[in-house]
Amino acid sequence: KDPEIFPNKPLFARIITILAGPLANYLTASLIVFGIALYGWPQQVPVSPMTVAKVSKDSPADKAGLKEGDVILKANGKTVRNVEELIAVTSPRAEQATDYVIRRDNRPLMHISMTPKRVDERGIIGVTAQSKRIYQAMSLSDAGKAAFTLPANLTMAQIYGIADLIRNRSTEGLTGPVGMGKIVAEQAQKGVVEYLSMLMLLSVALGFFNLLPFPALDGGRLTFLVYEMITRRRPNERFEALVHMMGLVFLIGVLILVTFRDVMG
Repeated sequence: KDPEIFPNKPLFARIITILAGPLANYLTASLIVFGIALYGWPQQVPVSPMTVAKVSKDSPADKAGLKEGDVILKANGKTVRNVEELIAVTSPRAEQATDYVIRRDNRPLMHISMTPKRVDERGIIGVTAQSKRIYQAMSLSDAGKAAFTLPANLTMAQIYGIADLIRNRSTEGLTGPVGMGKIVAEQAQKGVVEYLSMLMLLSVALGFFNLLPFPALDGGRLTFLVYEMITRRRPNERFEALVHMMGLVFLIGVLILVTFRDVMG
């Protein structure tokens, strides 16, 4: 009967209390985005000349013998200075034999014939261009806009991702604490901005996950509070506790599954 404990607080106070956690996650993500945007958002910019960073397996470039570090100087007789110009020449030549001039180390120029593969009505040879990372700062207004829109866009991406998981009946897209730890460690080695960006992604993911209307999560508890608000009567306490317990058991089972997969993988 203590009026200060959670169940005896007014309905609005209980709703605000449950929402506070996920909203704090989103606020953290927005503050991180705002800070990174003011400092300089990382962007990958292609380098010139057009240098091959990676060759996709079984691609036209792989079959033709292209290697990492090769420089593509010409395509179909046209000078290629960067990846945009390479795409402009290659894209309309799907399934057409095309001559490429390659420089490899200090050897004489090589002529390699490749037939771009048709993918989505355009030709590709299966190479990734070398790039460099730059940091481009945003204005105060643009940073504020990014702080709001980026977490919202990431939330929509997670909704689509969950829909795909349900549609495919697969847990391949889920990552447990072990996998998340590995990802955070990898990003921390790349730099402070990359590390903070990963923390931002995790904050959005955690806030969104907790808002799902699933038993044991904040969203599940909100569902019962909404029921109370609509019907103006409280749900049976034992029934609510049983529902949350079953949801917790299910979540622990999924956690064990993805953690085992992360460890074994």
